[in-house]
Amino acid sequence: MVHPPSIPGSSRLRAALALTVATSLLTAATIPALAKSPAVPETGDVVIAGGVDGAGGASSSAEFYNVKRHKFFATGSMASPRAGLQAQWFPATSVNRPTNLGVVIGGFSGTAAPSGMSLDFDVSALATVEAYDPSDGSFSPASGPMAQGRAFASSIVFPGDVSSAPFLDSHVLVWGGLCDSTSLANCRTASIIHSDDLDVTATSNPKVAAMFDQLTLLKDDSVLETGGFGDLSGGTLNDGQVFNPSDESITQPAATMSSGRAGHTATLLNDGTVLIVGGVANSGGTLNALDSAEIYDPASQTFTALSSTLNQPRAFHSATLLGDGSVLIAGGIDGDGALAMTGSASGVRGSLSIGSGRILNTAEIYDPASRSFRCVKGVVKKTGLCKPSMKAARFGHTATALNDGDVLLAGGFGPSSGSFIALDSAERFHGKGFKKVGRMTHPRALHVAMVVLP
Repeated sequence: MVHPPSIPGSSRLRAALALTVATSLLTAATIPALAKSPAVPETGDVVIAGGVDGAGGASSSAEFYNVKRHKFFATGSMASPRAGLQAQWFPATSVNRPTNLGVVIGGFSGTAAPSGMSLDFDVSALATVEAYDPSDGSFSPASGPMAQGRAFASSIVFPGDVSSAPFLDSHVLVWGGLCDSTSLANCRTASIIHSDDLDVTATSNPKVAAMFDQLTLLKDDSVLETGGFGDLSGGTLNDGQVFNPSDESITQPAATMSSGRAGHTATLLNDGTVLIVGGVANSGGTLNALDSAEIYDPASQTFTALSSTLNQPRAFHSATLLGDGSVLIAGGIDGDGALAMTGSASGVRGSLSIGSGRILNTAEIYDPASRSFRCVKGVVKKTGLCKPSMKAARFGHTATALNDGDVLLAGGFGPSSGSFIALDSAERFHGKGFKKVGRMTHPRALHVAMVVLP
């Protein structure tokens, strides 16, 4: 028998090849799920849509944050580019929600582009609504548009069991905002989005026009509206309004807030009161970031200023209720600025400037027991301000409570060489501090985020 000639090192080569093949097979057999990107979001994931991109243009793109992988993945795009929009997810109800859907609402097309320390607007308000289907990651137009465009509006979604008004079970209330007009007073309307057929109908008009205001769903299913800009020149409102679901009427509380506020936050606490924090107040045409906070008590329909203040002023920040009943208040801007806009039937132009302000990478916790604020990483002794705690300075971002108790902060505007820019970064607050997560597929600010419900 003739044997093939021996090749030096051939035994070692065959062994190495065998080991490589075996390792590849083992890897493929044991972790295929981790190697494959999810095609659609799962329950508890966060869908993020729209906003302005790195160039300041309104975006139609969307993505979702997968909680298990701590990463972002692309999903279907919206039919229209939109920023300054609203988004809600319809909660479960046996009657009014036949499918699992989210909605994106209004916003603006055009640009909101950073220029130095100003945000320059050339926008057209959108009246359209789109539904997001998590089963295939697609967006589709709702049955009809709202009566007028709405950007920088406010919205809430009713629960699936509104005892005083079952006809509003899992419906969405959209309130005010900026429309294409010479006056914000002409934008003083509200709409209801129906979860059963995605139809849009009008409801009672707000008593006061506002944008950059806040809506808060109270425990009795009524809705509290607070503050906002009352005109295109940055006048700030101290008004409160209450939407009563049983007859869709609007009343005003017995008292007003201690300060006019826009770009503030309003968070429902576990005891049924509402924590209202920060924002800007207009003084002689200058917008000053606030360090003050107050509590709204639905029982007495009154606002009470807290004796304690934030450790530093904040506006266009985020506030998120944590599992222990405290509130995470993160990012924002401090200092002063100005708003100047001019509207017409074809759109709105103008700017929001930041004067002496900074974009903040600090966060505070509100303790409802002591009614006081503490910095997440403590204070700088020399200044009394919070020590940096976030992974990035940001404002105009989203902050979303996750099912595991963490909070996902995503995007927003961050500092960049004497100006600012839309961010693609994200981070999670996990009880004691912040940690980075994977970057978004696109930079975004003035966008929306919503958790996928069962």
